[in-house]
Amino acid sequence: MTPEEDRYVFVVEGTFGNALYMSGGLVAVSSDSEGNWTLNIGSEESVNLVDKCAAIFNDPSKIYTDVNASNPTLYSALFTEGRCLFISANIMHTTSYRDMDDDFGILPVPVFNEGDPYLTACNTWLPSGIAIPLTCQDTEKIGLITETLAAYSHEYLMPAIIEKTLGKIARDSTSYQIMMILYDNSAFDFNTIMNFSDTSNMLRAAVIGATENFASSYKKIQKPAEKQLSKFIESCRTLAQEQ
Repeated sequence: MTPEEDRYVFVVEGTFGNALYMSGGLVAVSSDSEGNWTLNIGSEESVNLVDKCAAIFNDPSKIYTDVNASNPTLYSALFTEGRCLFISANIMHTTSYRDMDDDFGILPVPVFNEGDPYLTACNTWLPSGIAIPLTCQDTEKIGLITETLAAYSHEYLMPAIIEKTLGKIARDSTSYQIMMILYDNSAFDFNTIMNFSDTSNMLRAAVIGATENFASSYKKIQKPAEKQLSKFIESCRTLAQEQ
């Protein structure tokens, strides 16, 4: 099989592994009521989900996998040229499909257990944020301004993006409704942001079947990852005490 010439059932890239993991209802990092933080990647439930997903997506005769998105032009061309049935993509990518001759629809990432919500794994590398320096003297005023900006963005900007920009992309009413489901159930994964000891990259590759022996591979980096998590939490607590 060659992506330049052949047809595939599904075309996926690495971040789809993060999305599948989250849609499975799993949380890579969690905390209890006493403030203890835990990496859950090596749990039985986690390994079970990874193994089942990997068994589906580790089939090069049906699925083209570009883990690191090394060739985005070819990746998108497989879909726009009608040479694959499904492609994993974020909402930003759908704007490049606007001129496609073939009709297409938008679907959420499937859930692992029937009845679970369609959680949307948000890309943690693109969102912008506001950093407030420790030297800020009027935190109450800054807090009011930033919260106001966020509130107005949610009330006015988000509907405009969905209705005007994304509404022009959707070719049927169902896709538009699904986009509303995606935005209403969006979430961010803590470990995808921090990538403790490269566990996030390892996990997403394992979910889509790009790497094997997930459980044993994780054990090799489990202790360094847990140490990094503990160090990060401790630094956050120290910073909070200094305030």
